[in-house]
Amino acid sequence: MPAIASAMTIARPSNRSACGLRRPKVPSEATPARIPGACSIPHRQLFGARRSNLTVKCAGLTLAVVAVTTVLAATAQAGPPHVRDAPGGTDPFGSSCVDARTTAAKAKCYTKLLLADIERSHDPAREVPLIGARARAAGGFIAGACHSPMHTVGREYARRHHMTLATLQKYLPRSNDPGCSAGFGHGLIMYLGPQIVRAGPKGALRTCVRLATRVRQYTCVHGLGHAYMRVYDQQLRYALPLCRALGKRQAPDCAQGAFHDYRISLSGSDGTKKRAGVPTSPRTVCGSQIRVLSCPVGIARISSGRQSRQ
Repeated sequence: MPAIASAMTIARPSNRSACGLRRPKVPSEATPARIPGACSIPHRQLFGARRSNLTVKCAGLTLAVVAVTTVLAATAQAGPPHVRDAPGGTDPFGSSCVDARTTAAKAKCYTKLLLADIERSHDPAREVPLIGARARAAGGFIAGACHSPMHTVGREYARRHHMTLATLQKYLPRSNDPGCSAGFGHGLIMYLGPQIVRAGPKGALRTCVRLATRVRQYTCVHGLGHAYMRVYDQQLRYALPLCRALGKRQAPDCAQGAFHDYRISLSGSDGTKKRAGVPTSPRTVCGSQIRVLSCPVGIARISSGRQSRQ
């Protein structure tokens, strides 16, 4: 028994602090008691330091919250970036087209200007990325809308120079830019539609996968979707099976191009023919093609961005 008692005594938690002082009893919340000096630190200094640290931490947290709130408020007030109609900065790119009154007139003016610039360069693979940089620096209409006019420019340039699928890589812009460069590339591929169909999905794909970057490969495959739609008179039921034949990895990118061209054709713009009686509801269009390929998000913008409730 003495041994057991001794063991129990040793196991019992010590009632003294590390400084050798007796630990105070825990005071009740209603009647806080004064705690004796701890490790020879006066009571007021000990709790004064704790209060000071707590005050500093709370102040720092408050400042951080105020800073974040200020940034979020400023961002909310700023809203989306404003795109001006007139070019900004120091580069007067396309200044002769700025005063055109309608969007169609501006697009026609810029198309003529861009084609002339590329023809003078004799090297579209190098020149088109430079045009894209100038367009972004200028701002305004051409910075936001360069992709669409470049469809027309690419088709016309390919026609003038009798381009073939074998020479496509020579003319494709050496850029990952989704604006001017991608639009020009899509236009070249649209022109090659009949050759692409004759080459078959795998033959066309070989040309695309040889491009240097994943973005350029995507641009090329997306262009195949456009090309199939132009060949088959905007008929998704013919274009999408050809996209599916490219394989699981490439098929969605091609399908996006096909659905994109379908949307363009609803207005009859960009060299397409407006067809009467075609469905304009995203639900109807996607629902009829669900067994072929999933409908990309972009199709939700068909019919001038308004979704029908069919």
